[in-house]
Amino acid sequence: FANGREINVLRAGGEARDLAFFARDRWELTPKLTLDIAARVDRRRNTDGIITTRTLATGAVTETRPADRSDTSFSPRVAAAYDLTETAAVY
Repeated sequence: FANGREINVLRAGGEARDLAFFARDRWELTPKLTLDIAARVDRRRNTDGIITTRTLATGAVTETRPADRSDTSFSPRVAAAYDLTETAAVY
């Protein structure tokens, strides 16, 4: 925007893929102590990206092709709960 008016029109596209896996297990170590272990893995991939910019004043078109990218993230979790009484617990 310049002086409250549009100066460019932008379009973006490409292919995005996401895959996720989650696992969790819980063990009651004693009648009062519980252990909870979980993990999540996420895989992301962006390919064939394209950004098209058209300048309204001139009609000039510019195409930008960002590099393909992918990443994987791992998120572990460990938790324990200890029952102090029937109505109170510490995590």
